[in-house]
Parts: sequence; C-alpha cells; structure tokens
Amino acid sequence: MVLFNGNNGTFAPKYACNIFTQVRNATKRAAGSRTSMKDSAGRRLGPKKYEGQVVKVGEIIMRQRGTKLYPGENTGIGKDHTIYAKEPGVVRYYLDPFHPKRKFVGVSLNRDVRLPLPHFEPRVRRFGHQVLTHPRIKKEEEDFLPRKQLEAKESILHALEKREQARSQLAMEYRAFLQDELKLQLSDIDMATSYLIRLRSCLKNGFLLTDAQYNARHYLELEYKLQAQRENTEDKLSEKLKLLHDTTNKLDETTSFDNKLHLIKHVSDKQKKELKEQLLKALHEKGDDIETKQQREEVKAMFSKASEFLTFSEEVHLRRVFLKPVKSENEATIATSPGKKTINIKRFNDERRKLEIVLRKKSAFLSKL
Repeated sequence: MVLFNGNNGTFAPKYACNIFTQVRNATKRAAGSRTSMKDSAGRRLGPKKYEGQVVKVGEIIMRQRGTKLYPGENTGIGKDHTIYAKEPGVVRYYLDPFHPKRKFVGVSLNRDVRLPLPHFEPRVRRFGHQVLTHPRIKKEEEDFLPRKQLEAKESILHALEKREQARSQLAMEYRAFLQDELKLQLSDIDMATSYLIRLRSCLKNGFLLTDAQYNARHYLELEYKLQAQRENTEDKLSEKLKLLHDTTNKLDETTSFDNKLHLIKHVSDKQKKELKEQLLKALHEKGDDIETKQQREEVKAMFSKASEFLTFSEEVHLRRVFLKPVKSENEATIATSPGKKTINIKRFNDERRKLEIVLRKKSAFLSKL
C-alpha cells in the first residue's frame, strides 16, 4: 500500500502514516482586573450636637437621609433633611404627644425651659440678648446692615429722594389746580394734596375708585392718630378727623383722575356716557373713510380729551379701530391701475409659487398720507 504525501508531492513508503495536529485559538478576550471597585467617602451623617449642648444660629444639629428626626422648636430643615438651629440656645431631643410616632430635635432658648412647650399657649420668643448701653457699640448696632443692603444703600436712598421730589412736584401741581382752576376754598390745602397723592397711588396700583378713596382716607386717618399719640394732642384729634372727612368728600365731588392719572375736573358717569356716545358718532362719520392727511389729523384731534371720559382700554381699542396704520384689503383699498395715489406691494403667492405685485391705494396707509 502506497500513500501519497500531498505536502511535498512524494509517495510515502508502505505502513507510513501522517499525524494531524489541531491548534484551537481563543475567540474571546480574557476578563481583566476591574478598576471601578471604588467607594465614595462617607457623608458623615448623624448628630453633630447632642442633648444639652449650646448652639448658635445656623449651626447644624443633625445630618440624615430622610426624616428620622423632625425639626422642632426654633429649628429648620434643609432640602437634604439637615436640621439646623434658627435661634441660639440649648439642644433638646424630645417626643411630642401630638405626634407620637415622630422624634423631634429643637432648641430651647433657656436651659431651664423644657421641650415640648405646652400647646395652645404663647410661644417663648427671644426679643434680644441684652440692652446695649455703651454709646459706641449701640451706634454700631444701629448702623449695621447686611452686605447686600449696604451695597444697595446708595441706590435706595437715591430712589427715595427721587420719589420724594416727584411727590413734592405733584403736590405743587395739585395745589395750583385746586386754587387757580377750580377756585376751591379749603381749610387745609396740604391735607387735600396729601389725599390726592395717596388716591392717585392707589389708582395706579389697580384699585377701583371707591376702594382707592377709602384706602387713601383710612391711611390719613391712621397717620393723624399716630401723630396725635406722639404729640399728646388727642383732644384735637376728633376735629382733625372731621376736617379730613369734609375735605375728602368735597374733593371726591369736584375732582377726578383721567385714564392717564392726570387730575381733572369731576366728570359724572352720566356725562361720561354722553361724551362717549358723541365721540362714537363723530368717529363713524369721519373715521371710516380717511383719505387725506387733514382727515387723519381731525380724527386724531377727537381723542384729545377722550382720556377724561374713556377708560384706557376703551381709548386704545377705538384708536386701533379708527386709526389703524394699515387698512384691511377689500374692494375700497385695492387699486385697479397704477398711479400716483397707489403703492406697489410685492407678495409671494404660495399657490402659484411666484412673486406677485399687488396695487394698494395710498389712503389704505395712514402713515403715507
């Protein structure tokens, strides 16, 4: 028997045999050492102050995960459940019969005061550690301001000064209006101007007229009562309050404010309604077809005194309707042929996918008149 050797192309002798060796290679990389077996540092949870220890404002009493302990008297809790002191005193861990399943930690203002305090009784509060008698220390304590307030002090004082100047200017204008234009005989002109300034402030803040009148009068009443207590002139208080009542009633009957908060002569509700109807009638006569600059100015002139009998929203609405900068497209505002009184407007037509030119009359644009 002769065997053929395919490796070198020769014939092997009789009884010879070839040995085949198979080598198996790994198809998956061997697992290496793990490098992520690390642990973060401890969070140092637990109590930081114990029973009977003295704490200051802001000191941490307990760090925890979850509310294992709840904040009690004179303590607060942060978003990470950290309990801290809100008043200087002594730490107390206690149970509350109103919450039998909870444990509390609080701060007692005095070592002799036990927690919890009796419910439905006035709380024990700290109104000050001691009375300062030294003049220098007392002055430093009075002048002390936090950093943010100290940085904003100059701007705040400047704003207050500016506000006082504006109020004094208003007082002068109101005094001249009452005396020169309305010819009112008032016993106390300063009281009248103070009432009008306070009334204007209430209206500016969004109060209704009746509420603004009540608040302005009540503010002055409280101010005069406090002044009488300081000066020990309570025997004359009733006379001053009666004068205030008469003055405010007289001002409410003779004066009012327009929608721009300008002081004007009093206009009754009936007069406002009549004036509004007259304005609407005139606007429909001249404001519907404005074609010249003169007509536009005439319509604008109709709104010169509209603030006296129209609210601000009503005036804005009528101006937008009759003094619209660009009129809507219709047969009356679209031109058929170009000319001096037309305006060419380029517009892209989405349906035809091309640019078109639209002829508009110049009267459709109030700013072009």
